[in-house]
This record gives sequence, C-alpha cells and structure tokens, in this order.
Amino acid sequence: MQDNCEQVWESMESNNEFEKQKSLMESKKTMEELSFVQQNNMKNILSKGVRYVSGDMREFGYWIKEQNITFQFIDWVLRGSAQVMFVNNPLSGLVILIGLVVQNPWWALNGFLGTMFATLAALLLNHDRSMIAAGLSGYNGILVGLLLAVFCDKGDWYWWLLLAVILMSMFCPIISSALAAVLGKWDLPVFTLPFNLSVGLFMAATGH
Repeated sequence: MQDNCEQVWESMESNNEFEKQKSLMESKKTMEELSFVQQNNMKNILSKGVRYVSGDMREFGYWIKEQNITFQFIDWVLRGSAQVMFVNNPLSGLVILIGLVVQNPWWALNGFLGTMFATLAALLLNHDRSMIAAGLSGYNGILVGLLLAVFCDKGDWYWWLLLAVILMSMFCPIISSALAAVLGKWDLPVFTLPFNLSVGLFMAATGH
C-alpha cells in the first residue's frame, strides 16, 4: 500500500514537473513570437518612414493631396527645383535651393521665382495636374531664373531683372504646350527646349 502511494506521489510530481516544463516552453515560444512580431512592426514602420522621404515620396504625395492648395503648391515648386537633376522629390528640391542660397542668394532668389511662376502659369493654363504635381512644369523656370541672373550685365541685386525672370518663366509653359503639340507628332520630348528658347531670346534682346 505504501509502495503504491509512493508511486502515485512520484507520478504526480513527474506530471507537475512535465506541466511546468511545458508551460515554460509555451511561455518561451510566446515571447519569441511576440519579439518576432515587434521586430516586424519596427521594420514596417522604418520601411514606411524611408518611403516617406526617399524616391518620389509617394506616401507624402498621397498625404499632401488632401491638404490646402498652398501646401500643395510649395510641394510642386520644390519638386520642380529637383527635376533639374531628374529627381521627383521635394526634399531634394529644398536641398538644391539651400545649396543655391549658400552659393549665391541672388541666383537662388531668381531660380525660386522662376520655378514658382512657371508652375503658377501651368496651373492657370490648366495643364495636366499630375505633370504639375511631379514638378515637370517648373524645372524650365528655375533654369531661366538662374541663367538670367548669371548673364545679367547689371550684376547681382538688379531688381528689375526679377520682372524679366517672372515673365520669361511664365512663357515656358506656353512654349512647352506649343512645342508638345508639334513635336508630339514624331513622339519627340520637349525637355528643356522652352528654357533654351526663353534664355536665347533674352540674350539676343540684351545684346549678348
């Protein structure tokens, strides 16, 4: 009888020990799964954060579409500045403008105004909104502004030059539309031809 009791007791202890080990293993497995899920969540958050600031910033683009037109316009202008380097990214455009300010604030001012008014003209002319949002209506403007400032005989801070920059930049979307209608027959791109024509006319008119 005593032997039977001892066997039962040992069996119960063995079962308890087994249950404890099983519980520990399950807890460890749960902790590992939780850690794995947390790591995946961190990777997803980091990946999403990178997508917000890299490439064409598509996630940011979706967000900015729901914001006030003023913020959208700033985004378009910055993307137009970046398109000079074939980049559709407002942060890149901001870096380019900051670099221009460091190099020559007068050039930066003219380039910024050129991009802004070229984009504004495209908006007023009801150009394709997706093209405007990608900055493809502003990059000719920044080139016009920069080159007019560089080739101006009056030197830096000749304020009347801003009027020429604004007008010539606003002509770029008009020239671009006209050239697209003609060159489109042969599937040829416009690229920076509006900028070349605008600056060429300015240089010819000023005797360069």
